[in-house]
Amino acid sequence: MQQRITTPAKWSDKWFLNLRPIPKIFFVYCYENCDDAGFIELNVDIIAKQIAVLPSAIQQAIKDCEKAFVRSDHDPDKIWIKNFLKHQNRLPLSKKNKLDKPVIDILMANYVKGFSTCVEIGDILN
Repeated sequence: MQQRITTPAKWSDKWFLNLRPIPKIFFVYCYENCDDAGFIELNVDIIAKQIAVLPSAIQQAIKDCEKAFVRSDHDPDKIWIKNFLKHQNRLPLSKKNKLDKPVIDILMANYVKGFSTCVEIGDILN
């Protein structure tokens, strides 16, 4: 997993600004723990322990952050962070760039395995 680019601009973003504290921490957690294409498998109990909150708080945080995610069609615990690649300055991806190939492979594998209805991933891959 590569290092993440983060910017203080998120703290001024209207959507992020309006989140309560636990959903903010949860969103940052997902951003920092997702794979290089922005996918993460959510394990509520583990995340709750790592953030030091009750699992019910994580369940609510997931609901509060749904606008930023796409859920897998087949696995409701797997999500993709919509603007992750954009904020990592990775777009557009190029099949000719060997640094982009692993990200394209991850996107393609997940697209086939449960995110085929996600227009945003389809747009990135085309």
